[in-house]
Amino acid sequence: MPAGGSLHLVASAHDPNPGDILSHDWTATAGSFSSPSEASTSWTAPASAGVQSLTLTVTDSRGLSSRVVLTIQVSLNGGTGEAQLSIAFNSSPRVASLTASPTRIPVGQTTSVSISASDPDGDSLSYAWSASCAGSWTNASSSSARFTPSLLPAGACNNCRLTVLVSDGHGGLNTGTVALCISNTPPSPSFPPEILRTYRSSDSATPGQVLTYEVVASDPQGSDLSFYWEASTGVLDPPSRDAFRSRVTWTAPSCVSDGTPPSITAVLLHDGKVLIAGGHVVDGDIQLAAAELFTP
Repeated sequence: MPAGGSLHLVASAHDPNPGDILSHDWTATAGSFSSPSEASTSWTAPASAGVQSLTLTVTDSRGLSSRVVLTIQVSLNGGTGEAQLSIAFNSSPRVASLTASPTRIPVGQTTSVSISASDPDGDSLSYAWSASCAGSWTNASSSSARFTPSLLPAGACNNCRLTVLVSDGHGGLNTGTVALCISNTPPSPSFPPEILRTYRSSDSATPGQVLTYEVVASDPQGSDLSFYWEASTGVLDPPSRDAFRSRVTWTAPSCVSDGTPPSITAVLLHDGKVLIAGGHVVDGDIQLAAAELFTP
């Protein structure tokens, strides 16, 4: 087309998702558009000759976009020009996971956040972290970052939201958000359970004899406790228990191989801590129920 000439352009775009709103953005390497954000517009060529690229980017309300590039040959002599059309479709990045550790922190303590994302088109991704509460970031433009709150936000928990914006550089966007619980004081320390009482019905057992074991404990935080019983030989019946007590019966084996004394172990768990254990030793034909307890 001739230099300084005008070209009328009309775009028709459709989104397969009902209700999505489409936006249009016309750009060019030179020249100007009469309505760069409308589907229908006119482009005025520059006064100089050369090849110019006209690009239309259509984006839906979800951040997905498609591009059409029209290449125009602008000439000074007003002769016949030529155009080349190219269409490109872009998919938004996909977020696989988003983690923060720890998620419950006091003001001034740092949490680490990390996102795993990929792009269906193989585009390189960029990251931008932000927070709904006051604080500072380290590596806020990488997939792994660190955030330190500086002021206490309103609300008792989930009172600060960390958001990462993932972009593929071609209009494709996605976001991920994780919530933090920020307080004025550090979280209360977690103390292990306390053993109040242990019981065994006998200190020794003959083959086939049934013994009873019991453990009574408490938790400083008032949480329920979990009890697990194990035996290297013999038979353990299903234990009975309540929140702070567990009782089990064990039937001694008819015989024991030399060098492999039977043992019974009671494990009391709170926050992954192993607190108590007991065992048997062999004294001739008598199996002594030592049931010694320890706290690692």
